[in-house]
Amino acid sequence: MSYSVICPSCGEKNIGSSFYCAKCQANLIRIPRQKDSHLEHEKGFQQEATTSSKEKEPKVENLSRIIWHFVRNTLLVNLLILIITILVCGMIGWHTPNEIGLGFIIGGVLAIFIGGASMAGYPRVSRDSNFQTVTPNAYQERRKQNLLDMNDRSGLWVLLGTAGLLAILVGWLVQKFYS
Repeated sequence: MSYSVICPSCGEKNIGSSFYCAKCQANLIRIPRQKDSHLEHEKGFQQEATTSSKEKEPKVENLSRIIWHFVRNTLLVNLLILIITILVCGMIGWHTPNEIGLGFIIGGVLAIFIGGASMAGYPRVSRDSNFQTVTPNAYQERRKQNLLDMNDRSGLWVLLGTAGLLAILVGWLVQKFYS
């Protein structure tokens, strides 16, 4: 015979040994447990198994769409770098092609630095020694969220790094061919 507990806050049905609600994290310590029939218990596990297998299936996006978004975003960031560089060069009195090319190179290096700095301080993926949980999925959920955050930050790093390299290339070309 198995037990379950219904969360008084959200109405979620939890495993009887749970101290906190799996959905809203409400305290379930003093909530009375209910006996489940064997069939209801198996039905709940079957629903969990089908739900988790559906969640694990990766969402496949069209590769050309991903590449298009990356190229578009890289070009937009590079355009922003070039506009800011031209404005700053105008303000500090750099008007020759050699000076403007140097401004593009400095802007590219700054973009790469900012992209790398976005990776600094990302959350650790390893298990903390003082982290304790009573819900079995809390650690996995936190780890999954940390990996998603790190993935977002690395995407910014790659985007700014690519745009920075492109700005450095433009600066070098301006210095080489227009000086």
